Amino acid sequence: MKTKFLASTALACTFFAMSGLAVEWDGGAGSLFFGDGANWNPDVAWDSGAGSTNDPYVEAQSFAVNSNATVTLNGLSFNVSDLDLNHASGRVVITSNTTLKATGVANSFAVWNRGTVDVYGKLEMASAQIAVDTLNTDCSVTLNVLSGGQALLTHNNSFHATYGDRRNTTINVDGSLTLKLLQSAGWTNATGNSFGIYVNHGGVFNVSHSLTMFSDNNSTSKIYLDGGVMNWSTATFGTNGLSSGNGMVFRDYDSFMTLSGNQTNTVQAWINAGFVSSTKSGTLMNQLDGGNTKVYVKPPPYGTVIFIK
Repeated sequence: MKTKFLASTALACTFFAMSGLAVEWDGGAGSLFFGDGANWNPDVAWDSGAGSTNDPYVEAQSFAVNSNATVTLNGLSFNVSDLDLNHASGRVVITSNTTLKATGVANSFAVWNRGTVDVYGKLEMASAQIAVDTLNTDCSVTLNVLSGGQALLTHNNSFHATYGDRRNTTINVDGSLTLKLLQSAGWTNATGNSFGIYVNHGGVFNVSHSLTMFSDNNSTSKIYLDGGVMNWSTATFGTNGLSSGNGMVFRDYDSFMTLSGNQTNTVQAWINAGFVSSTKSGTLMNQLDGGNTKVYVKPPPYGTVIFIK
């Protein structure tokens, strides 16, 4: 039986009701592979060409994993409408040399309540919803973009994360994450949320359009620069509802942030407001570098002695 690749989590009950096209994981094939048609209810018959990474299997339906299963998209590539991890602690693994394209314009990638997605290959999302379940329950979602992996939002649609109360989103970036529109850590009046992007050594986080962050009512919304790089194509940063100490936090001397053109005045305003900060000793630098703006932490001079009385 043919094997198909999955890397999108779609709007569960609401979207499925709208589309009328939904298949749910039941593990009927006895394997962990997304592309085994008998693992879905109803069974799926993929449309395919050669089945290579350049010629993906296609099925324009919504796929739901409503259990604690680990589903692997291994070796082949897939083009689906959307995928949903809903109300369970399921896991989706996108292996290397595999591409998942989630092309549905409305919430093509959605992890509503709980779940983990590991990206070793490539995940392309037309839109995304993370930890935005409307149920009145706590939820925790993790997206891991591993070394060599790529996750990107391909359209000018939103990547909404941590909407509602008591929502926790963790995004670990050891590979490459590219987003166009990002709204994080709930919207106004959300309570008790935690949103964190951790850009680690070797990781790159690209903001290709705009970034909006919120941290109302005991919520936190932070991008931790832990040795990786953050690049902005524009300096469009929505901070209404964002409190000082949230935003971008430098925690490693190897990290830096770049913005296209001379944005030093804009960045300085962010620094003054506490939206760009550092936990490291040294100086937070904001300067032009080859016509672009570069922000990083300059360590204290070698041999500096600090006396504590």
